[in-house]
Order: sequence, then C-alpha cells, then structure tokens
Amino acid sequence: MAKRIYTQGNYIVVDKDDSTRLLYMQKPSSVFTFDGSNYQLNGGIKGTGDYHSIPISDSGNWYAEDGLTAFTSETLKSFLLENTGFSSA
Repeated sequence: MAKRIYTQGNYIVVDKDDSTRLLYMQKPSSVFTFDGSNYQLNGGIKGTGDYHSIPISDSGNWYAEDGLTAFTSETLKSFLLENTGFSSA
C-alpha cells in the first residue's frame, strides 16, 4: 500500500501504512499548523486529540485515497487548508 490522507464523510483519515490504526480526525475541529518544515495535523478542538506531523520533504510519499495520486508539498498543504481550521505556528 502507501501512506494516504483523504476525507471520508466528516473526517480526515490518515493511513500511515505502518500497521498502526487509522487516524480519524473530525474536519470541523481539526487544526492544521505549519512550522516552516512540517505540516502538523491536530485532530481535536484547540489542537487536542490525535496528532500527526508530515515533513514537507516527505509530501511526495503521501497519496490520495486511491493510493495512486501522489501529493506535492503544495497540493498537500492545499488539502489540509481546505479540510481543517488553520492556525499559524
């Protein structure tokens, strides 16, 4: 498979492709932050809940739900901005 991040209903789903559980983060309460080198996703109100960080340099190793469409750093950032709240770091 591949590392995937996608939406399913009212959730953002993070599949790290490492045999760990899928992370389901509610879109309305998830917070996206960017620290200059990492995209950070916090899955709860005010950044509580599940957390996942994706180094910008690793963006091309993340795929849409189909597992075939790779993100670029810009398309991944756009996906996160469109599907979460945004908070500057």
